[in-house]
Amino acid sequence: EVYNSVISIDSSMAAPIMKSLYDWRNKMVVSFTRDSVDKIILEYDNNRFVCTKDESHDWFIGEDMSVPANKDRIEDVLTAVRSIRVLKFLDYKNLSSYGFSRPRMEFQFMTRDGIEIETLIFGKIVRDKIYLLNKTFKRVFLIDVDHYYDLMLNKAELIKQEETEK
Repeated sequence: EVYNSVISIDSSMAAPIMKSLYDWRNKMVVSFTRDSVDKIILEYDNNRFVCTKDESHDWFIGEDMSVPANKDRIEDVLTAVRSIRVLKFLDYKNLSSYGFSRPRMEFQFMTRDGIEIETLIFGKIVRDKIYLLNKTFKRVFLIDVDHYYDLMLNKAELIKQEETEK
């Protein structure tokens, strides 16, 4: 049977379900897991870093994997990228107006075989926000600019430091 009844409920019960589309959307900017990434290429300000994970899950810097990397720092970077949340979803149009034609920074996350998992491009800064493009999934976001500054790495902090004897 179909009932055409109107049911009244207390307003406190309605609040949790009366949300906008934004409230229900997944606000993560990437979909990969930390374990799925075997290679990271970071480019910004004429700097280019390549970090590669070997079969034993140790990280190295350089295409030739000659310099041991700080595994904890690289894992922190992957966690930081996964923790970025969208403040605003934008249209995938007029990408140059968001500053993507001259990106501030680009991250490529890949498998060991060089297959792209996801690529993130950081564009123009607007006050305390920055435009971010997930190039792989063709999605544009506005995020907090602090994420950009947190991800600006230098090679020295990526290099594994020799452990000193105590």
